[in-house]
Amino acid sequence: MFARARILTRRTDKALLVPAAAVQYVEGKPLVFVPLADDLFDARAIQIGTKSDGHLQVLAGLAPQEPVAITHTFALKSALLMSRLGAGCADD
Repeated sequence: MFARARILTRRTDKALLVPAAAVQYVEGKPLVFVPLADDLFDARAIQIGTKSDGHLQVLAGLAPQEPVAITHTFALKSALLMSRLGAGCADD
């Protein structure tokens, strides 16, 4: 017989959690998109801690109660990467 177990090694009552869908990875580093206006987002690098039940603990890079985009994050990531295309390739 086999079993799957989850062992909690410590409990954090004041952990900052975001849905896993809110986190995108660019060059292997996690980031979230913080809305600044209706169509303007800040790509914020974060440090991830534990993962549990579809949520990720944010250890650094985001303030408590700060909103993050949780839908269409792949489209936001794509727009960010497109904006980097050609950067530094044009002569001034």
